[in-house]
Amino acid sequence: MPVIASPPVPLRVFFVLRVAKADVEARLYSAQAALMLQEEAIRHGDREHKQSLDKLRSLEQTVSALEFDKRQLQVILTDGTNVFCSLVQVAVIN
Repeated sequence: MPVIASPPVPLRVFFVLRVAKADVEARLYSAQAALMLQEEAIRHGDREHKQSLDKLRSLEQTVSALEFDKRQLQVILTDGTNVFCSLVQVAVIN
């Protein structure tokens, strides 16, 4: 059986470097994919945060409008009560 000589050192180094390069490229691709997922998660979180702030502003405006309406109704109720009391006093006097 013939003896196969080992490849020369430069050829072995070439193969080792080729395998190492493939490994580095695979890890780089994996890191890039993870980074893209993280960036998408951040964008999604930012969108949700903006939507929450918009909803909060809307609710604050609604509460403010309702408080204004409540004050207006209290004034109307107070005025109506005063008118009613005045009518009762007039009726009692007569």
